[in-house]
Amino acid sequence: MLSSTKHKQALEREDVEQLFTAKQLGNDTPESLVQTAWFYLMLYFGRRGRENQRNMVKEDIVFGKTANGLEYIALRERATKNHPGGLRDNEDNSQAIMCEWPDNPERCPVRCIKKYLQKRNPNRPALWQKPRNYSTGKFNESDAVWFCNVPLGKNTLDNLLGRMSKKAGLSTHFTSHCIQATSVNHPQSSRPGEFESKKCYWPQK
Repeated sequence: MLSSTKHKQALEREDVEQLFTAKQLGNDTPESLVQTAWFYLMLYFGRRGRENQRNMVKEDIVFGKTANGLEYIALRERATKNHPGGLRDNEDNSQAIMCEWPDNPERCPVRCIKKYLQKRNPNRPALWQKPRNYSTGKFNESDAVWFCNVPLGKNTLDNLLGRMSKKAGLSTHFTSHCIQATSVNHPQSSRPGEFESKKCYWPQK
C-alpha cells in the first residue's frame, strides 16, 4: 500500500530507476513517451501550475545550441496569469535550459522531447496530448502519430506523477510538487554557453 502523500519530498535515484523499470518512463510507447517528456520539462523548468501546463503549445519549446555545440531546449518567454515574468519565471529566477546527454542518448531529455514533438497529433495545438492505446492491435510503433486529437486535461496533468508512482509500485505517492522539490534539491539549470554536459543526478543506464 502506498504511504500518505508527501507534497515536497524529492524523488531519489531509486524512485526514478523504478519508474524506468516499470516502463512509466521511457520512449517506446505513447504513454511512456508523453510521461517522460512531461517529467523532464517539469524537472528542468519547474512548471507545476496546472493552468500553465494545460495552456502550453508546441511553440513554447525552443531549440538552440551552446557555445560548444550541444543542443539544448529552453522555454519561450510568455507571460501567464500565475507567472507574469513568463514561462521561465521560477523561484530562483534562473534561465534554465535542458541540454542533451551525448553520452546517454537512450535517456537524453532533448532526444525524448524531439521524439514526442514528432509523434504528436498535428491537428491539436495543445502541447500535452492523450496517448493512443498501444495495448490494442490498432497501434504500431512505426505509426507517424502516436497521440489522439485530444489534450490532456488539468486534472490528468496534476495527478500524472501520482498515477505513475502507483503503477510503478513506489512506496511514496509523489506529486508534481515533488518534481519541483527534486529540481531545487538537485539543480538542473544552466545558461547557454556555460555548459559542458548536462548530467542527471540519478545513475543513467
